[in-house]
Amino acid sequence: MIAHDILLEATTGSNKTNLVYKCNLNFKLTKKWLPQLIAKGLLSFYEGPPKTWKTTEKGKRFIEAMESVFWIWDDDKITQDEIVLEAI
Repeated sequence: MIAHDILLEATTGSNKTNLVYKCNLNFKLTKKWLPQLIAKGLLSFYEGPPKTWKTTEKGKRFIEAMESVFWIWDDDKITQDEIVLEAI
């Protein structure tokens, strides 16, 4: 999830270029997501220099919640072989 990736990368502070490359995004998409995360109180912006985005405490709780969801999702993976066996 894009929000999770951005917040995880910005946990220790990050500039926009690092967010783009480390989160495998483009600048247009990043420009769309950063204000949304700030508006929700998940990310903060420091004018700098250097300009830096940093995950807030609320953002860190969001990361933990998302990782719980990912853990549950990954825990219940069904392999293609199991799907074929169930069909028989």
